[in-house]
Amino acid sequence: MAGYITRNANIILLFLILLSAAALVGATVYFQTRFDSINSEYTTKMTQLRNVSTQLEEYQGILNKAKEELQLKGTREEELTTQYTDIKSAKEAILAERDKLASDKQKLTTNLAETTSRLTAAQNTLSQNTQQIISMSTEIAGYKSQITDLNSKITQYKDDIDDLQDERSCLLSTADTEEANC
Repeated sequence: MAGYITRNANIILLFLILLSAAALVGATVYFQTRFDSINSEYTTKMTQLRNVSTQLEEYQGILNKAKEELQLKGTREEELTTQYTDIKSAKEAILAERDKLASDKQKLTTNLAETTSRLTAAQNTLSQNTQQIISMSTEIAGYKSQITDLNSKITQYKDDIDDLQDERSCLLSTADTEEANC
């Protein structure tokens, strides 16, 4: 009778060990698949981040060019003002030059307004891209944290498997009466 109970207990223990191993394998496969999915998303986000960085550099170039044009136009406007003051001393040429300078000033003002509008649009785009980069960086940090947590769980599961295998080996190698020592 005791042999029958011991035999049934061993079968139940074997069944529980196999069930635990199957559950552990299932969990490992699930977490590996999840890790691969997160890794794929991370790669996609990094590609998007690189693309946004490239666009940001392009917009920075456009912004720098607009600033140079603005400075150049400001310098031109100062030169025209100086010319206007010098020509003012000659009465006969004043009216013709004044009309010309007024026309040039109107063109420069229009160009300045257009350039300012483009500069504002470029700054808005730059601000939006910067916010997107910050948002993506936050997401990436979250993914890194999830990866670290999953790696920690995988390590813990491996340790549990090793402990169960050690206990199984002890149970298999000891007599039925000494199994309590395992």
